[in-house]
Order: sequence, then C-alpha cells, then structure tokens
Amino acid sequence: MNSARQVPTLVHNGQVLTESNDIIQYLDDCFALQGRGLLPTNDEDKAVMPELLVVTDKPALTQ
Repeated sequence: MNSARQVPTLVHNGQVLTESNDIIQYLDDCFALQGRGLLPTNDEDKAVMPELLVVTDKPALTQ
C-alpha cells in the first residue's frame, strides 16, 4: 500500500495517504462537519497546531 513501506497508511474512498500530517488533515476535512474533527476549532489552539505537527514529523528516539 505505502510505496515507502512505512506506516501509517490510510485508504479512504480510493484516496491513499502515507504521511501522518496529511492523514490528520484529510480526516479532519472529511469528518469535521459531522462533529468528529481532529483539529482544533478555536484560534488559540489553531495557532499551536503547526508546532505540534512538526513534533509528530520527527523520528522517535530509540535507545
């Protein structure tokens, strides 16, 4: 499914997404109007989201 052979992979309505932040945005776009969005709706929390998404893009540290 994922050409990079990594997780995560989301397949929805024929759309294949393989990047975490893209998946979060896609799910929010699809389901926010149904009251099941993932991203914040108030301005203060929206301002913090880009910082949090950068953190999720960094590889986990392993020991």
